[in-house]
Amino acid sequence: MELRGLQRGDRDAVLDLWNRAAPHDVMTADLFEEKTWGDDDFDPDLAIVALDDGCLAGFAVGVLREETGRGYIKLLAVEPARQRRGTGMLLLEAIEGGLAVKGAREIRLLESAPNYLSPGIDTRCEAALAFAAATGYRQVGEARNLAVDLAQRPTPRAVPDGVEVRRAAPEDEAALNAFLDTHWPAWKAEASVALNNTPVTLHLALRDGRVVGFAAWDANNRGTGWFGPMGVEPGERGGGLGCVLLQRCLDDMRERGHDAAVIAWVDNAPFYERCAGAVPSRTFLRFEKTLHE
Repeated sequence: MELRGLQRGDRDAVLDLWNRAAPHDVMTADLFEEKTWGDDDFDPDLAIVALDDGCLAGFAVGVLREETGRGYIKLLAVEPARQRRGTGMLLLEAIEGGLAVKGAREIRLLESAPNYLSPGIDTRCEAALAFAAATGYRQVGEARNLAVDLAQRPTPRAVPDGVEVRRAAPEDEAALNAFLDTHWPAWKAEASVALNNTPVTLHLALRDGRVVGFAAWDANNRGTGWFGPMGVEPGERGGGLGCVLLQRCLDDMRERGHDAAVIAWVDNAPFYERCAGAVPSRTFLRFEKTLHE
């Protein structure tokens, strides 16, 4: 078995392998580009393919998020006909070793925010769950995605008195970043993507010219109807502002031709069920491994 760096010329073959090995997370060429070379932290040392007698047997992509010092296995797949021959282990050990050299002391699987494909391993993927457990990863949580049927228009919510809700513009970046620095600094990267989309896919709520809430979409997994992130200042909650921001984004998606929206990594399902008729769609298990010195 030979390991070498992932090259752009490998893209079509690797993407075909991924889509056959991971049917719940099929990617387009554009989405694959976003998850690999399009990641601001992409490191060619952590992107490898495995060749068996010159034939593609698997690939893996890792990433180190310097702001947390945590490593991630973003993508790992083995050719279905070649599974259970040690290829996955070989790829995993190579990426883990590369992350350790770069300073990672813990590694998580898949959930590499702000640029991630899924927040963990889908509970339907029994082989992947068994592989994680067999390779020393421990479960550290669960995550759930919801889905919204965009053909079913929810009852519009009224904007609270004294609040302006509008589509953001690039010149709002400083005010938005100040708001995020105060409340959710980890969301700045995704918000920046949405703010730089054409048209902008982020809506702001302002009171007396000050940002008190925002909601974004198409900031991650672009082109798939992916909603988030969203946040409302604690003092403004309970008046329906979150529903208004959410519905503005869903209206955008509908107008852009999406049939459904994905609300990922949800921690307040009742809110989305009430405001948009969202329903559970996928459940994931989250895994982590601590590397020894």
